[in-house]
Parts: sequence; C-alpha cells; structure tokens
Amino acid sequence: ADAQNELRVRRIAGSVDTIVVIEHDDLPPAAPGIDALASPTNRTNITVSGSSEPNARISVSGGTAASMTTANDTGRFSASVNIPEDASTSLSVISTDRAGNSSAPSMASVTHSSEAPDAPEVDNTSPSDTNMATYILTGRVLTPGAGISVRVDGGAASATADTDESTGSFSVEVTLNANAENELSVISIEGAIESPATLVSITHDDIAPSAPDGEAISLGSPAFGGCLTRLQSINVTGGLGSVEAFSTVRVLNVTAGALTASANATSDGSFSARIAVCEGDVLRITAADAATNVSDATEQTVTR
Repeated sequence: ADAQNELRVRRIAGSVDTIVVIEHDDLPPAAPGIDALASPTNRTNITVSGSSEPNARISVSGGTAASMTTANDTGRFSASVNIPEDASTSLSVISTDRAGNSSAPSMASVTHSSEAPDAPEVDNTSPSDTNMATYILTGRVLTPGAGISVRVDGGAASATADTDESTGSFSVEVTLNANAENELSVISIEGAIESPATLVSITHDDIAPSAPDGEAISLGSPAFGGCLTRLQSINVTGGLGSVEAFSTVRVLNVTAGALTASANATSDGSFSARIAVCEGDVLRITAADAATNVSDATEQTVTR
C-alpha cells in the first residue's frame, strides 16, 4: 500500500521476466492553496490561480460552468472561470492526483458588480521570496486615462505612482516589511473613486540558512584509489534535517575546482546529489533558500 510495486511476470517454462511497475496511492492530496481574488470585480471572466500537488488535475466549480486545468511540475495552476453578473459567487477548488484521489475543497468568494472599476492588473501576484529591501511592482490599469494613480498598502510604508495615461502601465517601488510575509493591496485611484484591490503576496527574507549538518551528511566511497581522471562518482546524501527544508543544495569539489552538483532538499530537509570525485577530494556543501540567501559551508573529505 502507498508504495511502488515491481511485479515480475514469467511464462510457464519460460526464462525471461517481464517487469511491470505500478505505484499504489490511496492518500488524497492536500487541499489546494488559492491566490487572493480581486473582489468586487466588473469582469465576468476571472482567473483562479494557486498551488497544489505537482501535476494534479484542478477542478473549479461554482461559476456559470465548471472549469478544469492541470498544475505544472511545481504545483502552480491557473484556470479561467466565468461568474454571473452582479452576484456573489462561492467557488470550490479541488485537486485530484494521478491515482484519482481527490483533496478536500478549498473555497473562495468573489463578487461581480457592473458599477465597480476594474482592479489593477499586476504582472506577478505571487513573486518569489526576496532578500532585497524593496520590490518593484509593475502592472497596468485596464482603462487608461489622465489623472489615474495607484497606491500599494501592506508594505513597510504606503507607496504611490502615476499610471501612463495612454497605456495604463505603472511601476511602484515598495519597501517591504523585513523578514516577514508582505500582503500587499494594490488599488487604482481616479479622483475620489478607488478600485477594488488586487492582492500580492511576497516574502522578504535576508537570513541565510544554517550551515549543512555534517553529522547528518554521508559520502559514498570511490571504488578504487588514485586519481588519473575523475571517472568515479559518489552519492552525497543528507539525512533528515541536514539542510533547510526546500533549500537548494550545492556541492563543490574544491580539489577539482570546477566540478559541482546540486539537489533540491525535501520538506524534511534531506537531499541526495551525485558528483565526480577521487579519493582525498574535499567537498564543500552549501544550502540556498528561496530568497537566494546562502549558508556557510560544510566541508567533507572523500575516503575509501
């Protein structure tokens, strides 16, 4: 159960096996995360985006018709959904994995209003974590004109900028709350009229991960000694908690100079990388988080 099964099939009196691999999975995926929706909106066709289990099928119900899409390899998804005019709509989003297991629903509400101006369109509502003190937020208002500005709240201070009266585009530099998740609200302003908000979530992080735990990292052994050429590769394996969860691990063969390998740590902080070595080589191991902060290095020597 919940494992990869390798089945061997052989004809009676035969000598050759046919191998069939089938994976059993009866565990439902976690409920998908839904990016904030601009509400109220004067659009009847909206985009519902978020994160789920990678490659899962995503179904959105509650609109005028059901909508389906597929998450990408990182779990991000985006679905086009039609909603009724001048009404509040409750949307249900479900993730289904390759084995047919379905998650619990995630819910989101959106209200359509024919009288509401459009919320600003932001180029990226879920940018990657950053270690920079400020973030340049770009986008456009959908009905350009003279005298339209945008205001961004939710950072360390409110920020404003004028929009281009012909294209509606804008660019705002926002100072972020340090080492925190910043929930930014972006509105357009024309005279006394303010639009609904577009929400942007960005995490500031300038704290480097801890150095990889050398006690939890093991090196494979080369099959033979000496080092005419580095034709041998070994596994560099980090156990539970050896590095920060989801960090990018880099292994540098210091002795060889230019040889590197990388791996993505799992949610429990484990990883596995493979690199060409000779006996006696020194390997330098670092971990970088999502904001590209790099840890101090841990070094280990290859032995037989």
